[in-house]
This record gives sequence, C-alpha cells and structure tokens, in this order.
Amino acid sequence: DFSKLAYTPSKTKLLSPDRDPFFKKASPKSVGVDGERLSAFVRTLSRDSLGDAHSVIVLSHGKCVFEAAKEGYGTNMPQATFSLCKTLTGLAIGILIDEGRLSLSDAAISFFPEHRAKWTQSKSKRLTLAHLLTMSVDIPFNEAGVAISDNYAKAYFESIPRSAHGKTFSYNSMNSYLLSAIVTRVTGKSLSAFLDERLFSPMNITNYFWETTGDGTEKGGWGLYLSPRSMAKLGQLLLNKGAWRGKQLVSEKWVTAMTERHMTVSDEIGHFDYGYHVWRHKKTDAFLLNGMLGQNVLVIPSSSLVVAMTAGDTAMFQNARSLLAAEKHLTNMRPRDSLRAKRERRYLRRHFGEDGSYTPKKSSREAKEAKALLLPHLLGSFIPTKNNGGVLPLLTRLIQNNPTKGITALSLSSGSKRNTLLLSLTEKDTTYRILLGENRFLATDLSIRGERYRVIGAYSLGRESDRSPFLKIELRFPALPNARRLLLRKTEKGITLTLSEQPGAAFAEELIKSIPLVGGTADTAAEGGSPLHWLMKRTRDAFSPTLVLSREKDGKAPRKH
Repeated sequence: DFSKLAYTPSKTKLLSPDRDPFFKKASPKSVGVDGERLSAFVRTLSRDSLGDAHSVIVLSHGKCVFEAAKEGYGTNMPQATFSLCKTLTGLAIGILIDEGRLSLSDAAISFFPEHRAKWTQSKSKRLTLAHLLTMSVDIPFNEAGVAISDNYAKAYFESIPRSAHGKTFSYNSMNSYLLSAIVTRVTGKSLSAFLDERLFSPMNITNYFWETTGDGTEKGGWGLYLSPRSMAKLGQLLLNKGAWRGKQLVSEKWVTAMTERHMTVSDEIGHFDYGYHVWRHKKTDAFLLNGMLGQNVLVIPSSSLVVAMTAGDTAMFQNARSLLAAEKHLTNMRPRDSLRAKRERRYLRRHFGEDGSYTPKKSSREAKEAKALLLPHLLGSFIPTKNNGGVLPLLTRLIQNNPTKGITALSLSSGSKRNTLLLSLTEKDTTYRILLGENRFLATDLSIRGERYRVIGAYSLGRESDRSPFLKIELRFPALPNARRLLLRKTEKGITLTLSEQPGAAFAEELIKSIPLVGGTADTAAEGGSPLHWLMKRTRDAFSPTLVLSREKDGKAPRKH
C-alpha cells in the first residue's frame, strides 16, 4: 500500500524484437580496438553476478565488434531505459530550438498559463528551459511525487525552491516531464510522435513504447522501452554530431552544446558532470546516456567508441559495475588481438552471463538426488503466510505504482513436456500460470493488472552444505532489469518459500532516502530515531520474506489468467 493514488496501468504494450540488420560487423583489430582488453571487459561483465549485465554492444567507427545478451534478454528486445531516455527529451528540445520554435531562455511557466498564479506567488526568479535541461532547479517535488500526485505540473509549480535556479545541481525527473509536456504544447504531438518523425523513422527505430502520466503526457524522464541496438544507434548519432547516414537529423551546434559541461556534479554520484540531459566525463571527452540499474550508453569520441549496456545492477547513477568495467578496460587501447582472446569472445557470445546464474544451465548428481527427495513434497497447492509478494518484483511494482495485496496461493504441477513445471501464483482473485524448464528458460506472456509482460522461467534443484535439498525458481522479465527469485525448502516448520529479487532492497533503500516526506536522515535512521528507520526496516523485510506454506484445502478456485 505504498501509493496514495488510484492505480492506472502504464506498460500496456508487449513489444516485439527489432528486425533492423543493425551495424556491419568488424574484427576489433581492424577498427582500432584492442581485442585483449575487449575480451577482458566482456569476461568481467559475464562473470559479475552483482553487476548482473543483461546485454552489451560495442561499436567502433560505426561497426559492431561485439554483441551479446544473457539468456532471456536480447540486444534486439525493447526494455526499460529509465533515465537514459532523458537524452531523447533533450534532443527533441534541441530540434525545436534549431527551428526557432523554442529558446533556452524561454520561461517554463509561459507554456503552463493555468499555473501562472501559483508560480508568481512562490518564485522570485524565472525558471527557464536551460534550468530544466541542466537539472539546476532545487525543488522538493521529485520522482517520489508519482505516489502522491497525479498532476505533476501543478505540484511542480506549487513547490517552493530551496535555492536560486541555476545555482545547484539537483537531479529531478520532473524537469524532463515538463520538457516533454512543452514539446507536446508546442507541436501538438506527443514526444514520441515528434521524435518518430525527426529521429526514429530516419534511424529505423520502430519498436518502442513510452509510458504516459495520468493526463496522457509521455513521462519524458523515464518510461521509455527501447532495445539496446536502438540505444547504440542514439550513441552513434551523438558521436556523429547529429548526422545519420549522410543526413543531419540534429544540428551539430546542438549536439556540441548538449555534451558540454554545464553543471558540476558531486563526485559521490560518479565520474561525470552534467550537460543538457547528457552526462559529461569530468576528465575525458567521454559522455554518457545513463539510466538507473545499469542502463547506459557510453560514448568516447577520442576512440570513436560507443558502448551500450543493460543490466540489473543496484546503481542509481554512474556506479553500475558494467559501466565501471567499460571505463577500466576500454581506454588506452592499441590494435592487437590473439587467438585466445578471439576464442573467449566466441564462447562468451553464446554463454554470456551464465557464470554465477541463480539457476545453473547444467544439472548435477546432487540435483537428481534433490529432485527425488524434495519435488514430490512440492507438487500441489499451498497457502502462504501473509506477505507482500507478487509475480512482479516489488521494486518494479514500486516504480510502476502498482501495489499488491500479496500472494494468496501457490501451486506447482508437472508440465505437459518432460522436465517442465507449471508454477501458479495467485494474487487476490487472479492466478498467473508460468511455465518453467529444468535448467532452461521457457517463455510465458502475462497481463498483470492491465500491464503486459513477457516472463521467462526456469527451475533447478540442489543440496545445501548440510545436504538438505532445495528448489530454485528464477523469473526473468526481458523488458525489465528486475528478476524474481523463489527458493523452496522442506524445514522443521514445513515447506518454506523465500522470495527475493535482483536488484532488490539495496536500491530501494537508496530510493527511499530521497523521499522528503518520510523525514530524517541516514544518521538518525541508523539510530532508530526517525520514520525513515522504520520504513527502511519494513522495506528490507518486504523484499526478502520467508513464508511458510500450508496445504490448500478444497474450495472455490481463483480465476485463471
């Protein structure tokens, strides 16, 4: 029950894979890339379970030298970009500035006359488009406001600034929302419709979806689903100073202005300062399109490199482990390669992300023993103790403003094909059925309270260090960075189910700290002296509960979905 607003579905479309042939392929050495360092980079991503890289594309001089994705994900599958899409909002504003339809000095309130009275009462200085683009507006209404207001513009303009505009860097997705609304008010089209004409269609970006707010405005600072291949195209467009295959889609002047440093940012956030909805490296010529949880496009002009990465990391800004690995390995390169490095990259293309997977690819003798000992006890229907779990990971439900009353029933049965299981999870009066393969992922399409998701599920069995058997279930969502994990055991209490997710509580705790409404600071929270302390404890408990399952008695069956 984390929202004060009525639930409205946001992700209402199930997207298909890109069919664009994408960029031509080239050997690393032929385009100036160090094959040894490239292999080290990909190896780091593939083996790092904490960084949980989902996909990677590396371009050099416009040619693809490496491309891979973890099973269930894909470089051609549209997925949540989070704040990475802010750069597209900045590009739309730049195109309108190039055409003389907007100016950096335009007052933001001039596009929202219905809120002018409140604004002039509470503000002493003009808020301009330049302030919105550089995140230099220090007001309390930010991303957390999605749970307390469904009129973002009204809440934004009624907020009292904490400092003069243009003086303090204060990252706030509501700035991007206002820019999206301004594009619509100036053009009479949605942000994505305008971008489709000017960028997407010329670049053959066809599979995308941008979520809207309650008033129908596309969110601007989040909510865009785009494939890693399309993300890489955007990086290449910026590397080319706005040109795409001989046509200037955005002026070179605007791309240069976007990628320049306009605001200095604390080192705690990362190695980048801020331009116009683009991050600029503090020491090099690199710039970054950045979304939380590891969605990144790193552009290094001096090396003609574009690196697109998606992940399920816990990072809010530039501390994603995949991005740090790119900064470490893909600099100071020389054109060299080796047979060993080539063989390793061929292997990693096929097996990217398998090392350290929650559900391993291969069965073992212990797995066979655990199957005989445990699986017969798990087949059937169960009722769990009270919980806040759901099919969707809790972090996704928080971001989507999609609360649940918890899982009310669970069942496992044998699938129609050998070594498959059918997992049924009931939330209130709706049952979601998901197909699971043993040590392999199988796909199921679901509609969850009006939102469309594809889920791929797998299970594996094994034995703990004390030889007790367990069953693991992993549910991956190709359009999301989040994965749902279930662990079933037979204990003294009976059958238990432990729910977890990747990424989970660590990120949620950082997000909660940014909510002004809960009060307190990290210090007082540690002492137990604020509402924040209570909320953080409840968050940790909610993200990884252990439930006791009891056999379901005969009764009315829930509605299947």
